[in-house]
Amino acid sequence: LMISSAANRFLGIAASLSVQAFFHFAPGLVFGGQVTSEYIDAYRRDIKNATPVGKFVNNKFALWVTAMCAEDEEEALNIQCPNVKTYLEHSHALHAPWLNGNAPHSYQWHYEHFGQLYEQVKSVDIKEVIKVGLGSACIGSPETCLKILQRMSDAGVDEALFFMQSFTTPHKAIMRSIELFAKEVRPRIKPPKQAVGGQPASHGHHG
Repeated sequence: LMISSAANRFLGIAASLSVQAFFHFAPGLVFGGQVTSEYIDAYRRDIKNATPVGKFVNNKFALWVTAMCAEDEEEALNIQCPNVKTYLEHSHALHAPWLNGNAPHSYQWHYEHFGQLYEQVKSVDIKEVIKVGLGSACIGSPETCLKILQRMSDAGVDEALFFMQSFTTPHKAIMRSIELFAKEVRPRIKPPKQAVGGQPASHGHHG
């Protein structure tokens, strides 16, 4: 089982039920090229007192990652940055009433952060926003993608769920990106550093 979280309070619910947390919008988790562990820490803390809905404790934290890996940095940015901007514009249009302060309580946190992100994108070149750390984007050369994923791993992220098939992304570019992630990025990710309470960042167990 997995709980998809658009708001940080749902992490506590996921932890209390001992199910995997899937965070799909995290401007506070990945910011300025650095990964903060505030949300992961909360999940790890609360899951210690979980009442599992299944037969084991699923102590895993997943992050939805807009991704594109290419041999050349600019190539990856040119392919995927316009799609990121289109996604944000479509999301803004869809949720405009809630962005004006009328969001349900459970979504207020999400839309406050989304609104800030959208304003950034309007005033700054989308490529520059991506480069300094847009939400959970992982777009660039193998070296850049490795650095981003290593930071996520060190912060305690167990799984990165890549989203590459967006709007105008060419199929050939998607397949090449998958190949580069598999051959040139994943094998070079080092085991995560010690995380919360001196425990390894990934310590889900079956019982």
